[in-house]
Amino acid sequence: MAVQGSMEEGFNSPELSFKKKLLATSVASFLAVGSMTGSNLSHAAESSVLLEEVLVTAQKRQQSAQSVSVAVTVFRSDEMDKLGVETPGDLAAFTPNLNFKNASGSSNAVFTLRGAGVSTFASNAINSVGVYIDEIYQPSNIMMGFSLFDIERVEVLRGPQGTLFGRNTTGGAISVVTRAPTDERDGYLTISGGDYESFGFETGFNVSLSENLNARFAMKNQSQKEGFFTNRLNGNDVGDLDRTSARLSLAWDLGATGVDFSVHVGKDDSEYWPWQGLGIMDINQARTDSVYGDYPAGLGYQLSDFGAASRRCAAAVADNTGAVIMDTSCVDVGGFHDPDGDDPFSGEYSADLSSSADAWGLLFKITHEFDAMSFTSVTGYNSMERDANDEFDGGPYPIGDINYINDVTGFQQELRLDGEMDSFTWVTGLFYSLDENATDTLYGYQQRVGSDLLVSFEQETDVIAAYANVEWFLSDTLRLNAGVRYTEEETTWDGFTSAVNLTPSGADIFGIVTEPGIIDPWGGGLAENDQTISESESTYKIGLDYDLNENIMLYGHFSHGFKSGGFNGTWATSFDETRPFGSEAVDAAEIGLKSVLLDGSLIFNVSVYDATYEDIQLFGFNSVTGIFGITNASDADVQGLEMETWFRPTSQLDLKFGFGFTDSEMVNLQVGPAVASEGNRLPNTSEVTFNTLVSYEVPIGEFMLTPSYSASFTGQQYFQPDNSELGSQDGYWVHNLTVGLASNNDTWAVSAWVKNLSDELYYTEAFVSTSAGVAARLPGAPRTFGFDITYRKF
Repeated sequence: MAVQGSMEEGFNSPELSFKKKLLATSVASFLAVGSMTGSNLSHAAESSVLLEEVLVTAQKRQQSAQSVSVAVTVFRSDEMDKLGVETPGDLAAFTPNLNFKNASGSSNAVFTLRGAGVSTFASNAINSVGVYIDEIYQPSNIMMGFSLFDIERVEVLRGPQGTLFGRNTTGGAISVVTRAPTDERDGYLTISGGDYESFGFETGFNVSLSENLNARFAMKNQSQKEGFFTNRLNGNDVGDLDRTSARLSLAWDLGATGVDFSVHVGKDDSEYWPWQGLGIMDINQARTDSVYGDYPAGLGYQLSDFGAASRRCAAAVADNTGAVIMDTSCVDVGGFHDPDGDDPFSGEYSADLSSSADAWGLLFKITHEFDAMSFTSVTGYNSMERDANDEFDGGPYPIGDINYINDVTGFQQELRLDGEMDSFTWVTGLFYSLDENATDTLYGYQQRVGSDLLVSFEQETDVIAAYANVEWFLSDTLRLNAGVRYTEEETTWDGFTSAVNLTPSGADIFGIVTEPGIIDPWGGGLAENDQTISESESTYKIGLDYDLNENIMLYGHFSHGFKSGGFNGTWATSFDETRPFGSEAVDAAEIGLKSVLLDGSLIFNVSVYDATYEDIQLFGFNSVTGIFGITNASDADVQGLEMETWFRPTSQLDLKFGFGFTDSEMVNLQVGPAVASEGNRLPNTSEVTFNTLVSYEVPIGEFMLTPSYSASFTGQQYFQPDNSELGSQDGYWVHNLTVGLASNNDTWAVSAWVKNLSDELYYTEAFVSTSAGVAARLPGAPRTFGFDITYRKF
């Protein structure tokens, strides 16, 4: 287990309140900016060079990132190559206050930004950070592990984005912009290889079909034939990677009218990453509780003849200091313990962790320029079918084997008008979406409760919204930004939990003999529901931007956002557990500074925010019912600070730094599945995040040597609302190194890279299941190394 770094220990100092720390940091930041703009630094070193302007569409129109009053981190294509970014989840390590994890195996993406996020492994999870590809919203977390290839840029917008992006962005939004077709010669081919028998390629190129019609084709394949994990039962490696994606884009230039069309396909036959399961039950103690009944010592754990495995007994538990130690008296519900408790990459896995996912989608976009305004129509459709196997107990017996079968589709239509007048710019639009999700999930719990549990549901969500946003120039230096969005949403859910595959000894589910079919173990009503919920909400934002001079902008704004209510896609034991949970709302204030200093060689941005969440949705374990689920568990107060710098002291050296601090607290706790305590931190939220990228160019004759180093620090985080030590990860560093050699005409390049240079052992997800007797956790990737060879301009 990684040791928490001294940086985080300093920020956890009890002598300093958050407000004092925030005030001190903010004052120091503004004083630093003031000193930079002094006459003594009005001219940087002669070797300094201008930083290139970064354009974004964070406000649905193209603007400089430095003129947008939104805290936004922008990743360009070349920068993502240096950072080794392959999927959206990789962006989290280099974005202040953004945390990422997979809620099951190596899938079901969960983003948490400024404390806002929900970590259920169900495919109908409602995200707090909206993910968009070319403006098209991804309606399910199973759709968010896609490959990033042939990308122009990615924008990570922090804070509620309920005006222009809509619902389910209480934490922020991730907007991916792919490369558009042009008539330029812009082809490339990259071939990659590495350890663990890794191989892959990526290509993209333009084709001019006529004077006003261009096409672009892009494709990426990733293959890793040797997984990071070893199954000791058969000696096989587990966790291989086999993923292929392709995209064809067309662009017509018809004068005042532009038409863009693209179709993308993807196939993923990768294996799920297995969990490490550590037993938390004492084999020598009788098992007694009100839910699962009374068992004599050992009976609840020795359900069959497990051979040598039944004699193993060790697990991680927390001592009275909170430290995680090994205790040889602990097993899981099957009597198994992992003898390699310090090695999460070796286990005895009962499930076949193969998976298969097929995805495809369409985008159709029309733009037309009128004399005083522009019209845009964006139509999108996405579909994914998945059949995946997971096993969260990490042991040889079916107490936590899960099979997910999902069929998810999403349709979206947006109509937008925008324009400029003498004193203001404006944008207004209409939005409609229809998301459908048909899921069957089989929980392999035979040796845990005497039966498997089948969860089957169909969910449909209709959304219609109207919005408007205006930027009003009150003077040459002062602007008013205001926007409002009205949303109506209807979600229909029809689903049930059923007992199937009974064991010969009878369906002893939770101590109650149950027949096959929809379960009702306590007489609380059959675990099925057919219900429709409707919600309407107005979200808004209002703020001021002030140009201190042509290089420094100050801004402040207040915003209100909301996230939809919904239904738990996990298993239930009664009708009450199938009831929907409500929406959450957030009121957030933010002040910030954006500056370009030292003759254009330094960008320095800082933002300070305060957010109050009402009825925040949390996913957690219910110690009364023994299930995991989402509920409106509490309110929450969140405050924080973010700083980002980009410094180019010479034409050869680039320095980037990012820092985030988040102070979160759950308040006004309510009764619900997410077991929490007053004052606990929000799950999946680090108090401190830090990242850096240092890249250098060294001319060598007709070539350019390009070493780059990146590092990220993720502070301590609790993965569950109860803030238990077993469900947590201390702060850790991850270091990466790349050394490249390129021709001066940029025709070809070769690079060698190492990710997780120090081979840091850390965990990206953890939870405790008392019914399975397991503390389960997922490790991050170990050290890997490889090479890339790129040929351009063909």
